[in-house]
Amino acid sequence: MKILNGRNAVKVGCTVAFVMSALVLALIAVKADPDILWKIVNGECVPDQQDNGDPAPCSEVRISNGTDDGFAILKDNSPLKPHAYLLIPTQHVAGIESAMILGRVDDFFISK
Repeated sequence: MKILNGRNAVKVGCTVAFVMSALVLALIAVKADPDILWKIVNGECVPDQQDNGDPAPCSEVRISNGTDDGFAILKDNSPLKPHAYLLIPTQHVAGIESAMILGRVDDFFISK
């Protein structure tokens, strides 16, 4: 069995540290909150719009027909997407396959 020394030991140590860091980041990503957008929109944007007339941190909140028929526009904070905005319904939706979304896609893009 060959014993590592010098540069080889450093290379192996760096490789192990890199792999461990990647595993930790992967675990953090897996444990990310799948409802984070819902919590931002309905925990911050909608209440701020109702109480102060300011939808922060969203760019816009439209709930004139109630929160079951509204939407919010939230700026994507990714530095890789400087011009991306997310259109999020204010009614809780299980996923993109929800009948509420599939039946009303055009409604979200029509100004009321």
